[in-house]
Amino acid sequence: MKAEARLFKRAIKVALLTAIAVQSTNLAAPAVEVASSIAKAIARSPAIFLRQQNDQRISLHEEKSNAKEVVQALLTLVGDQQPYTFTLGWLTPVASEKGAECVDELEQTLPMPGEKQGKLDKVDFHSIRGFDLVSGGKLNQALKEFEEAVEFPQSNPRFYNNLGACLATLGELDKAEKQLELAIKMRPDYAVAHTNKAWLNLAKGRFEQALADARQALQIDSELRPARFAAVQAQIALGQLEGALKVSEDTIKHWPADPQAILVSGDTMAAGGDYKNARQRYLKALLVLPNNPQLLLKSAHMSQMLGDLDDALKRARQATTVAPDLADGHLALGRYLEMNRDELAARVQFERALDLDPPLATRVSIYGPYLRVLISMNKMDEADKLSRKWISANQESADCHYNRAWIAAQLPGKQHTSEAIQEYRKALALRDDLVQAHYNLALLLVKQGNSDEAARELKEFIRLAPQDPDISNARKLLAQLSHSG
Repeated sequence: MKAEARLFKRAIKVALLTAIAVQSTNLAAPAVEVASSIAKAIARSPAIFLRQQNDQRISLHEEKSNAKEVVQALLTLVGDQQPYTFTLGWLTPVASEKGAECVDELEQTLPMPGEKQGKLDKVDFHSIRGFDLVSGGKLNQALKEFEEAVEFPQSNPRFYNNLGACLATLGELDKAEKQLELAIKMRPDYAVAHTNKAWLNLAKGRFEQALADARQALQIDSELRPARFAAVQAQIALGQLEGALKVSEDTIKHWPADPQAILVSGDTMAAGGDYKNARQRYLKALLVLPNNPQLLLKSAHMSQMLGDLDDALKRARQATTVAPDLADGHLALGRYLEMNRDELAARVQFERALDLDPPLATRVSIYGPYLRVLISMNKMDEADKLSRKWISANQESADCHYNRAWIAAQLPGKQHTSEAIQEYRKALALRDDLVQAHYNLALLLVKQGNSDEAARELKEFIRLAPQDPDISNARKLLAQLSHSG
């Protein structure tokens, strides 16, 4: 036992010496600012320090809880499309024989990573173990721990927040929403749970509600960075670029080393068409998170928009290497390969993406470029068969109707022209923002001899897309129809 105690004290001493070395050289230091004495004390706790050394995404956030100064240890999934936030709880420092330690709101001493339950409350242990599993990238195992935590009668909003964040990260959005609502019901001023709900609503396409959730979190805690990031993304989605830029630039001014702040700033620039500076921001964030697939894909997209297809291909390939099971990576690489006229390689990537059984929205986004590649490879029969299959399985998808119309329009026979017209109309009934469908539909109506309806579709296309590359041809055709009429 004495030997074990000496080894434990030696491990803590090494950890603290490492902390001093890291702080003095600023090498791979966690992106966290600790100003107050309580935050500094929490940061010195070996249980916190070692977690931060293992995962730079873990940060310390100061706040008040019941008029008491506390610190939350937050794990935000920086770089994810929806970076949900997990927490170890509301921590305060304590002195003990072992040195600097901290206890959570349940008055439980925070254990070292990987430490056995010991005297720790069983419910708290499951939640903390789940947090550590998320940090290690083991989401499915973490989910079991979080589910175990909420099975006990003790009510703690942290347990429900972490379970909701885990479910949301795994794509179980409806289940996640219920857990986050429970967390907020237990603690209405739980800013982290409001923030996670904002990200969830962004994932569901409910942008106005997402912005409302983010603003609610910021009203509770104006310094909560994940809430700021969610507010910016909601404003970008709503087209409120001026407001998004103001918040993102203010955030990066206060926290210039935060990779998520850098990333969000890049997103704001990209939305405004400033692709060069957006790419620079993404590359800066990649210095901190070099193997983050979402950052690699964002930088690849900026390179493609800037005309640097070689760099886009390079970064997309890197994304598929570090995250081989990420369908978005294979989809992006397939698109760039298609642009590079390597149809066979592009097809392989699209098929790989579909094999991963991604969410419906991702699957549907793969269908269009996959069909284009098949057409380029003169595999019309296969494209015809697949477009029929996909529309049969996705009757409520405007994109699938659009894709089927596009294929049918290239097949011989009046029946296929009629089918294409019908499918374009179905697509527009489901989504009125498919502007190109108006132009394609007009061309088919002209072919069918229906000049009046063709003219109406052309006028709608011109109204909705005055800068479209096909606008000149649309105006000429409309003039011809008007003259002949």
